[in-house]
Amino acid sequence: MAPLIEIEHLVDALKGFSRPLREGRLAVANIVDPVGVRPSKSKRYVDVEAMVIRTTKINEPSVLVKIQIDKEATKVEDKIKSLSCQCPSGACKEHSCKHAMAVLIYLERNDESELETLTCTDVQQIWGSISEKTLSRFAPVEMHEFCCMKKLPPVYKREIQDVTPELEEEFRSLFIEEQSLALYNECSQEEKLFYDNRLKVTQEEAERMCADSLGQDNDLWKMFKYGRVTGSIIYSMFTYSKNKNAKWDSKFNEMFHSTFKGNDATDKGLMYEDDARDCYTKMYSKPVAIAGIIVNPLVPWLGFSPDGIIMDNDKPFRVWENKTPVKGQNVDGTNIGSCYSSMTKDGKLKEKHKHYGQVQLGMLITGLNACDYSLYCYGFENDSDLNKRMYVHTVLIDERFLIDMLERVSDVYFKKLLPWLVAHDSDVGKE
Repeated sequence: MAPLIEIEHLVDALKGFSRPLREGRLAVANIVDPVGVRPSKSKRYVDVEAMVIRTTKINEPSVLVKIQIDKEATKVEDKIKSLSCQCPSGACKEHSCKHAMAVLIYLERNDESELETLTCTDVQQIWGSISEKTLSRFAPVEMHEFCCMKKLPPVYKREIQDVTPELEEEFRSLFIEEQSLALYNECSQEEKLFYDNRLKVTQEEAERMCADSLGQDNDLWKMFKYGRVTGSIIYSMFTYSKNKNAKWDSKFNEMFHSTFKGNDATDKGLMYEDDARDCYTKMYSKPVAIAGIIVNPLVPWLGFSPDGIIMDNDKPFRVWENKTPVKGQNVDGTNIGSCYSSMTKDGKLKEKHKHYGQVQLGMLITGLNACDYSLYCYGFENDSDLNKRMYVHTVLIDERFLIDMLERVSDVYFKKLLPWLVAHDSDVGKE
């Protein structure tokens, strides 16, 4: 005989997520022997069950993982017919948790003949009989008892290592991915279907969307924006979520079926965008690449359309977000920073302003840690002093603000907006 599954079936079960594999490899050691199969009248399907010890709340009963294998399946994606786990994250055909992945790894490593046949009460009896022995492995032990541990210096003498940009980016990715996945699991089947078909994208599809929506004023760009929380609306959703008497139907209609066609400020922004980009490039000797809508496959319900991406040595360096205020006709760049509505008196972007939420979302989605927020003063476009033509303020990524904003907005998206989108499915593409 041979193992029930092979490595390609493991890869398919990951559905593009790497975390279950990393944690599942460690969780293999927490599988409570034996892993077994339920008797079945069908020779085609094999029902596997296993208990896996929790990595948190270990005194509670272990989680039960159930997997049904189709022995006659010829396509990789059809091999694992069903997948479930009792842990809070859960597991299904669309994604796997670390416990389910641990059992899949076990099945790939071991021959089918090594699996035991289980009765209807075997799994519970197994845990009841060996729980005390199993949990003893997790009894707390003082650090100094480990032979590999050196004597630690007192806390006040320790140095805290700097958090690297790579670690920051990994934290953000894990946070937004796990937050979205937990809320997705609570959605109805109809909502999940809409989300999977209309919003989920691969990396290749996301890159094509960005290229196809250059200019940010074509039908494709409008279609890609629909159903996603973008930089222009995220701060409004964030602040409105604090309203105890929120009327979300009206709010969503306003956001996704707006009749707003622009004003003097937006017209000036479009008219002078190329001039502003050229001015910035001359000021800092860094090219600014244009982009369409940027969607991160980990959180496809978010979208960001930057004015540009600042490049340094052919690599993305910072987000560029430009505004062309009407005041810029008479106020130059040396003074505009302290009198524009989005700025504080000392020339910094206000945290309680929609532009702050916009640029923070942009940094999150692009994975960049800074954004150059510029104010172009078109009334001084011919001035030889570039500082009179443009004011630039560098905004750094704000982790605490992002966590607060995303917790609220993701909750609104999956519990309010996604059901609204499903109910208004026939309206897709009108805007």
